[in-house]
Amino acid sequence: GDLRGTVTTGIYDPTIDENRLGGYLRQGWRSDASAPMPMSLYSDIHLVSDNLFLREMDDGDIGDMQSRYTTSTMLFRATPTEWLSAEAGAEYNQALLTDQALVLQRLPAASLTASRSLHPFGFNPLGLKVVPSLRLTGAEFSRDEGYDGSRLDVNPGLRVPFHYQNYFNSEANLGFRNTSYNMDDRSDPQTHALLEESPSRDIWNLDYSLGTALERVYELPEGNVLTYLSGLGASNQNEKLVRVRHNIEPTLRYYYVPPKEQGDLPLYDSLDRIRARNVMVYGVRTSLDGRFLPTGPQGGRELGELTPRLEDLPLLSGSDAFPDLGDVPGAAGSGIFSMRKGSVSELTYLGLKQAYDFREANLNLDPQRGPLSDLGAELGVSPSDSFAMRLETNYDTRGGGFSSWAVGNSFYDDRGDAMRGRFTFVDNSISQVEGNLEVVLSSRLSAGYYGRWDERVNEFIENRGALRLA
Repeated sequence: GDLRGTVTTGIYDPTIDENRLGGYLRQGWRSDASAPMPMSLYSDIHLVSDNLFLREMDDGDIGDMQSRYTTSTMLFRATPTEWLSAEAGAEYNQALLTDQALVLQRLPAASLTASRSLHPFGFNPLGLKVVPSLRLTGAEFSRDEGYDGSRLDVNPGLRVPFHYQNYFNSEANLGFRNTSYNMDDRSDPQTHALLEESPSRDIWNLDYSLGTALERVYELPEGNVLTYLSGLGASNQNEKLVRVRHNIEPTLRYYYVPPKEQGDLPLYDSLDRIRARNVMVYGVRTSLDGRFLPTGPQGGRELGELTPRLEDLPLLSGSDAFPDLGDVPGAAGSGIFSMRKGSVSELTYLGLKQAYDFREANLNLDPQRGPLSDLGAELGVSPSDSFAMRLETNYDTRGGGFSSWAVGNSFYDDRGDAMRGRFTFVDNSISQVEGNLEVVLSSRLSAGYYGRWDERVNEFIENRGALRLA
């Protein structure tokens, strides 16, 4: 019944159970691909018996020790036709810091989505077509105290993609949204005011994007530096880097949402507050994709180029917390696409992105903020499975200086030793250094350490050690 020194400041209910329980369940089921109507069912359940369970019993599968909630979800999906899909599910949130009576639950929720491509202009060289869509979403929100009720969102849309040969791709999207509410309890738990019984909102949006890509393939001579670096480590000896492709991808996107008063609506999630936007986002991304061939007897066989989806090539994340000791995502096999012969991997990339806010330029809504956003930049290097590095930063173009940046890396040797580090800085908010080291002591025993140092308070805020017996 004792707390073992756990800090309980800010926790609504710090009591613990004599017999404590915590658990998780992950389940997935999918019907046969040849079924007349494909169906799937997924569950992701996380439950604890008291609010201090995760702080005193460190188990990342059940939940993070710094979490404010544990969330359990269940989703059933069916696809009656190729242009129609349906979903039904539920979400339960268990508060660990605040009053559980005020926490909203989504029990149940359902959606119906229809989308189909039409060719009123025939099959033309511009690829011009019209794709109408309709999404109906309904949910029942409930809690013990405070406003709750049902919400129905009707969201028709029209998408018009087209391209000109292989010079550029373009797409225009026009959408409309009607959101209506039926309140069961109308009292606001903060202001104690009463909301309307059946409020509603109509709003539309426009989205236009334009992009192109330049690329060139280079054959690599024998003994070059890139091939040498990508072949370091015993796990990288089965394939050899033979050529690289340099990509340059400029993009332009425009968003518009008209101003709409929404203060009289309940606030269940982000759908209930759609802020006005009149923003142009532009950027450029350049990358090197490496083409690998097997080093065996068939290693010299030529294969056609494979264009990977670059968003599916993950590196070490600079924004997520490290997982448990020894579990390093995106290291073994990071960014490698399996093929019958050879593979393609993104070796390095550099991206720049910025936005211009026309509303801020015309209305001067915030004297502390100009129409130009910070200049965002990201740099990633991953020459092999043994090493990855990523840098993300935002530069304040108005006041000068970096408003935030994060740099992280991961390194593995042939024994299985692993080392990772990350420094994260957000102006007036975060300045932390994290480190993770795992050392193989024998074929069955390894030791690990994880620490997090906060520069603002000048002390370690987290230390963990582990021994693993395999």
